[in-house]
Amino acid sequence: MSFRLEKANATIQKKLTEIIYELNDPRLVDEVVTVLKVSLSPDLKNAKVHISIFGDKDETQAFLAIKNASGFIRHELASRIDYRVLPALDFEIDKSEEYGQNIDEILKTIKKKTSQNDDK
Repeated sequence: MSFRLEKANATIQKKLTEIIYELNDPRLVDEVVTVLKVSLSPDLKNAKVHISIFGDKDETQAFLAIKNASGFIRHELASRIDYRVLPALDFEIDKSEEYGQNIDEILKTIKKKTSQNDDK
């Protein structure tokens, strides 16, 4: 990946984090939305935005709030960065952290069972 593309990814990630934090949607009140990664296409016309959502409410409602606000988010992004072509934003929920925690729990369980069997 070129340096220019990496820099654009980082800039967009930072600005999107700020914009999402400022959203006033009741579905996002008790949720923590984190922009984990932005992947721009080489022509800079499309961006996949990987987000994680943690909180007390339903994750799908928070995701819908972000999807519904995507036009506003894109407009705000345009006002905060000076790019000739503003990418179309495609939001995706990233489950890698949740997946990693699940694997961690499984490994702890296996380790616990193994140590119990060794004690017998």
